Amino acid sequence: MSQLEWMPRLLEEEGNSTSNEIQYNDKSILRDTAILYGSIFAVVWLLFCFVRLKYPRPYTVRRWTEKEELKTALAENQYGFISWVFMLQKFTDDEIMEQCGMDSLCFLRTLEMGAKLCLVGMLNALWLIPLYVTADESVETSNIDDAIVASTVANLPSSSARLIATALASYLLFGYTMYLIYVDFKWFIEMRHKYLKQRKPRNYAVYVRNIPKQFRTNADLTKYFQKCFSDDAVFESRVKAQLPNVTKLLQIRAKTVENLEYAVSVNDATGKRPTHKVKSKDKGTFEVDSIEGYASDLRALNRGIRKRTTLTDRRLSKHHTPDSPKSADNDAFSVTAADEERVNDLANQGKIFTKSETTESTDGENTSGGFVTFTSLNRASTAMQIVHHHEPFNMEVKQAPDPVDVFWANVGREHADLQIGSLISAAATLTLCLLWTIPIAFLSSISSVEGLKSQFGWVEDAIDAFPPLEPILQQIAPLFVIIFNALLPIILEALSMLEGPVSAAVVQASTFSKLAAFMIIQTFFVSAVAGSLLTTIKEIIDDPWSGIDLLANALPAKSTYFVQLVFVKTVVGFAVENLRIVALVMALLRKCIGPRYTEKQKHTTYYGLRPLADPSPFSFASNMASVNVFFFMVIFVYQVIAPITSYIVGLCFFVLHPSFLHQFVYIYPTNPDSGGVIWLNFIRIIQTCMVIGQVTIAGLLGIKQASIGAPLMFPLIIVTLLFNSYLRQEHFRVASYLPSIEATEAESEMSDSNDLCFLKDAYLQDELRNDYVYPDISEETATELDLRPKDKVDIEISKEEDNHYFE
Repeated sequence: MSQLEWMPRLLEEEGNSTSNEIQYNDKSILRDTAILYGSIFAVVWLLFCFVRLKYPRPYTVRRWTEKEELKTALAENQYGFISWVFMLQKFTDDEIMEQCGMDSLCFLRTLEMGAKLCLVGMLNALWLIPLYVTADESVETSNIDDAIVASTVANLPSSSARLIATALASYLLFGYTMYLIYVDFKWFIEMRHKYLKQRKPRNYAVYVRNIPKQFRTNADLTKYFQKCFSDDAVFESRVKAQLPNVTKLLQIRAKTVENLEYAVSVNDATGKRPTHKVKSKDKGTFEVDSIEGYASDLRALNRGIRKRTTLTDRRLSKHHTPDSPKSADNDAFSVTAADEERVNDLANQGKIFTKSETTESTDGENTSGGFVTFTSLNRASTAMQIVHHHEPFNMEVKQAPDPVDVFWANVGREHADLQIGSLISAAATLTLCLLWTIPIAFLSSISSVEGLKSQFGWVEDAIDAFPPLEPILQQIAPLFVIIFNALLPIILEALSMLEGPVSAAVVQASTFSKLAAFMIIQTFFVSAVAGSLLTTIKEIIDDPWSGIDLLANALPAKSTYFVQLVFVKTVVGFAVENLRIVALVMALLRKCIGPRYTEKQKHTTYYGLRPLADPSPFSFASNMASVNVFFFMVIFVYQVIAPITSYIVGLCFFVLHPSFLHQFVYIYPTNPDSGGVIWLNFIRIIQTCMVIGQVTIAGLLGIKQASIGAPLMFPLIIVTLLFNSYLRQEHFRVASYLPSIEATEAESEMSDSNDLCFLKDAYLQDELRNDYVYPDISEETATELDLRPKDKVDIEISKEEDNHYFE
């Protein structure tokens, strides 16, 4: 028997099946899905409501945390078993934006939009389902004996006058969608401008990249923008410096602090002072008291690092001359010869070069990127909207991220490097999209039991031997796609990093755009079209003309698969997200793996293993794409084709809103926060999804030979394209920047609190900060070791050292 003979044999066996054979149809699939996953959801919901009160620590992190940046007033009250669902809804948009972030607020708003669209779909279903179910029987629909399929457009024969209803329902759906987008855009612009008026460094600063060489110092960059505006326009400028040696010394210092804290904890627990061996250029290897040795190393590293950063900061801050004034003397922080020698010893052990060892140090070399902080909101907004250089790509001014969200490693990357990275990222994404088609098409073909039977002969034998296996496999099948797609965010985020983003918020926005494209192309269309073609390929080969009718019936019938996928994704996602299964497993592993001798170590992430006190940021890219974009795509295509879809997807939206709101209030940190940029990307994608959905419906009506319904879709497509064009003229631009009049009014209201000290050193790179590092030990021990924080941090630098550094 040839490899293809199994196909006609299978079809023949199916055609000759007896009436006693179990027929597992769409109605059975949805019934079993509702019973199985509905029961799981009910259990998980009740379990979550119980554990959040009985064991609140993992589920209300922002309520008990000691981290000021994580605490929020919204989490003060835990509320009751069920009442939390309603009480959290009372928080205003302003409160959520301030305490949870603009991106969190926008994410919740998209869920509300989806729920509203489903309500319209439910109303449409009230008259569409009776029209579809009561259609006259014809030869092409005579084989439809499933109640679910009968409630779709597949039950309408070709050229049926009732196909006009599908087109009219499309007008209601997409007309209301455009209305919601228009209304939500007004809401977003208002909230976005409130966000941009907050007295936070990010709103007063801009990120400047590809800075010409003549402006690559703090002084020169400040002078440039002073010429653009006025002498008092710039608060400070910070050009990033390359500090590879200092960075490595900082790593050595961090390890030294960890070792010292461990040595002190051992001494406190056992009463014995630990010892360890050290290497010295002069003395060789010898044993020292660990507490005294690490304390001495830390004092030397603090002074040595401070010396190097002071010299670098001075170089970047002004045009240096040999007669420039030096720092005030301070014996407590002067760097002795012994200090410098010990720093060099530690550096040699770390296999790095220091200034003392080479005159060709790269420390202090200026890069082409930096931040400029202005004294007013208006000037910062204006700086982002004007052209600053006659050469393309030079002196590009972008919105500054929050200081704690800056990826300093990517600040100052050269233009050529960024272009190559973006090109590689785009090429890799396109290649991945093409390759991803193969597994998605395969998973789609086996997402039904019939598909499994056709691909694996042993599945058919197993079902014949044990018939209850068929519904079990039917419920497990959607998990294949969900699990496989869980790998996508990790891969695409890595590709986004090649583009040189300067913050995690930029990474999320870039990753979201890629993920959304994958969800539309792969999970939706490849699953729908490839799945339909693979299950009907034999019929099309035998009778090519029958392919038109088969495809017209298969596309709406595929709605069961997508409804099942949406429901499974919601239930599984709710269980994993709200019960914090992954976070609890990681916290448990963290208790067993990694340093945990001190309280500080216990609450520190170790190689990706996070304790409960350090929750990971919310993945807006992954959730916005896999939930919102995918669900919206299902709504746009199937709400009028298979009206029952609205009830299932609507239920999912109603469940997801309070569950995610709970997580934003009690779990996730505010940063990274793009300020709603990811919402703008979402609207752009939804605009495209609307057109795709309309074209799909028009194509289906064309296949169904709807002489009136199909042409009716074209005016709707044209109106949608005009609407999209209208929004893209000014709405996105107005939403991106703070209008000058609003900036001026905001500054007038804040005139009483004119202090801008919160801007001081906000964008000073971590290596140049003056803070000394001290161990987390008792005050008495710190005093004995001379490791208490000092009030003064100036150091003594000789004229020869200063001149040599700037040569």
